[in-house]
Amino acid sequence: MRAYVHGLLGPVGRKNGWQLAEFAGHRTPDGLQRLLNGARWDESYLAGLELRASMIRLEDLLRAAD
Repeated sequence: MRAYVHGLLGPVGRKNGWQLAEFAGHRTPDGLQRLLNGARWDESYLAGLELRASMIRLEDLLRAAD
C-alpha cells in the first residue's frame, strides 16, 4: 500500500494502474488492483500521509528560497 500511496503523491504522470505499478517496481498492476478491490482504507491514515508529504515539499521549497 505504501508504494501505491507514494505513486499517487509522487511524480507519476498518469495515475493509472500500469503507471503506478511500474513506479512501485511491479511487472503488472495485478497486486495494486487486488489491493484497491479488497483492502479496507483508513482515511485518516491516508490524509496524514498526504499532509506529511505536503509539509516536506513545503519545507523543501522554503529551504530553496533562502
